[in-house]
Amino acid sequence: MKVYKNKINVIFLDLFGVLIGSDNSEIINYTMADTHLSINEVKSLLFGEECMKLARNEISFDMFYQYLSKKLDIRKDQFKKDEFVRIWSNMKFGILPINKYLLSLSKIYDLYILTNTTIKHVEQLKNKFTFISKFTGIITSDIAQSYKPDKVFFKYACKFANTQPQNVVFIDDTYENVKTAQNLNMLTHQYTNSGKLDNFIAKIL
Repeated sequence: MKVYKNKINVIFLDLFGVLIGSDNSEIINYTMADTHLSINEVKSLLFGEECMKLARNEISFDMFYQYLSKKLDIRKDQFKKDEFVRIWSNMKFGILPINKYLLSLSKIYDLYILTNTTIKHVEQLKNKFTFISKFTGIITSDIAQSYKPDKVFFKYACKFANTQPQNVVFIDDTYENVKTAQNLNMLTHQYTNSGKLDNFIAKIL
């Protein structure tokens, strides 16, 4: 039987950018160079829903680039497609640092994946990332019929996990998602680097 700490009984973890992902510092720095947007705004554009569509092969890379060009409002001579493609292609995709804590966390808390992709996409990822199958549950956009950062998504997730927001830890790399969770009274952490993550995990283990 699990002994919950500080009334927390569930941890919600983002999939892309927290559990699996890549070193995105170079692509963020390149994209930010000639825009007035903040790093959180740039990350939301680069790795938001359009990125999920790209991952699911629902849009082409050219469509993704055109979307970014329009949203970022950067001249093409500054936001060069060839250079963007080169940096994007060189990002090494794999398991991120939080995975080393999953076994220890699972002994204390029920762990759920919260993701804006589809259950079909997650099922495909299970073949490569077998740890996904070890989670208590997976809540996707098509199951919840909504997307993060919509509070509807988080309320559905709490109902799905049979818990209350004040009994939840939420870890995500996107500011808007973390902000909504905070407003719902969840204990949150925005993943930006492994050092800060280590300090946060130490507090809940």
